[in-house]
Amino acid sequence: MFDEVVLQKVGGMLLCKRHTLAVAESFTAGLLQVAFTSAENASLYFRAALPLVMQNKIYASAC
Repeated sequence: MFDEVVLQKVGGMLLCKRHTLAVAESFTAGLLQVAFTSAENASLYFRAALPLVMQNKIYASAC
């Protein structure tokens, strides 16, 4: 489902630079979290995911 080569490259770059990754998702509905946690050694760089719920509001037109 996810491009494993890309996930491995991103993970490798994060590890090489001693960086970590956290995401806040709304529109992607957690797919970034699923993608990165499916990668090998993800626990070494993936720290957290925060789902955001956006409230849709519809405003009446003044016209």
